[in-house]
Amino acid sequence: MKYLLFAVYAVTMLKSIAHAASANVWHLPTTQEQQITATMRDPIYEVKDTNVTIYQGFFKNGGAGGDQNGGQLIYRTIPRGGTPSAWSSVALSFYSNVGLNQYWKASIPSATIAATDVIEYYVKVTFSGAAPEMTYLFGADAGSQTTTLEATAIAQPFSIRNRTGWV
Repeated sequence: MKYLLFAVYAVTMLKSIAHAASANVWHLPTTQEQQITATMRDPIYEVKDTNVTIYQGFFKNGGAGGDQNGGQLIYRTIPRGGTPSAWSSVALSFYSNVGLNQYWKASIPSATIAATDVIEYYVKVTFSGAAPEMTYLFGADAGSQTTTLEATAIAQPFSIRNRTGWV
């Protein structure tokens, strides 16, 4: 009985941690937002010899949504048929405020990308103050999801492959 109570307590605590308040942030890789000059991943697919720029949006809502103070684009490459490299990161830099939204960006340098590499990435968004909590963006081309748990983002990163290198 003691172990059952402990298990129920542990699951309850993990659920409360997993449902911590994440921010209203997004990264929609194939979407071109009116507020930025490109899709949120530029280029979308053909990446050989081109830095890949990742844009991240934040619904600032005049400050009511919190105050983003930076973050990181965390990425790794996977050679065709090979072992994934270690995760690397580059800092997000402020891009623009447009209406109630704010945009940040970072680039994966092309020097790290071979012709047939798969690139996996997720975005870590940081804030000043207690709320919202540090938030991680992960997902697929169709959209993004948020979490306050980095392990979740690592397990389900965005993925991009240089299509011309695979043909």
